[in-house]
This record gives sequence, C-alpha cells and structure tokens, in this order.
Amino acid sequence: PPRMDIAEWAEEYRIVSSEEAAAPGPWRNNYAPYTVDVMKAISDPFARGIVMMWGAQLGKTNVLGNTIGYHIHLDPCPIMIVEPTIELAESWSGKRFAAMIRDMPCLRERIPSEKGRTPGNTLREKIFPGGYLTIAGANSAPSLKSRPIRVVLFDEVDEAPVDLDG
Repeated sequence: PPRMDIAEWAEEYRIVSSEEAAAPGPWRNNYAPYTVDVMKAISDPFARGIVMMWGAQLGKTNVLGNTIGYHIHLDPCPIMIVEPTIELAESWSGKRFAAMIRDMPCLRERIPSEKGRTPGNTLREKIFPGGYLTIAGANSAPSLKSRPIRVVLFDEVDEAPVDLDG
C-alpha cells in the first residue's frame, strides 16, 4: 500500500457526502487546515492518545471518519468508534458511515453491502479484510466489552455518561 498519513489519505481518497456536510465533495485539507496536524498526530505509531477540544461543527467527526477510512483502506485492524449512546452510534452508522461507504470506492470494495446480508456486516459492526469496525455506545457496557481493539475513537466525550453500570 502507499505510504501516507491520514491527512494525505484524506486529501487523496476521502469524499464528503451531503449527509455529512453542507459542502459535499472531495476532502480538501485547506478547507480545515487545523485538522491536518491532528490527523498527522493520529498517524504517529508512537501516539497513544489524541484529544481534540474544538468548538461545535468544526470537523472532529470527519477527522474520526478519515481515520476509520484510512485504516479500512490501508492499515486494516480492529477499530472501535464510541458514540455517547447506542442510538447515536446507530444513527452515525446508518447515515454518515453508510454514506462514506456508498461514496468512496476504496471503502465500498472492502465492505459488503448490508443488503447482501453478509454475516458480521450490521449497523453496529462492519467486517472488512484484515479487521472490523465496531460501532458502540458509551451508555452500553456490553457494546464496549471483550474486543481486542487496536484503534479506539471516541466522539462527543462530553455527552457520554459519567458512570456506566457503577
């Protein structure tokens, strides 16, 4: 596979759908230049944690989508994205991530359509060669347990429950 970081991958392959942004089309790093250093930091194999603390609607979820797309395409592994609730996780999967798969050939060829009833390809789990994506809710202990995950992404941390089942 080509050697590139997430920011370079996004510039080359990412298509932002109309379900994700007011200005759909190819991802351009210069539209949100503040995301580039974050994506480069996430790409650093020695990084163990990255925190994005920005205002609302500035591209954090798209950075997470770029990270997921990069790993599915070029560095497959077990990935988990955690949304504040199961309901939000299913909504993200059914709208935003489904649109990414639909609009991006490099993902579409790796993740079979749900319509084909492929085992392991559900609203909360997507299997691809070399890995899988688990889509979890921070309000559901079972959705967070017993998975060997290499890349964990947490969206909207401030909306997650402070305590989960004690």
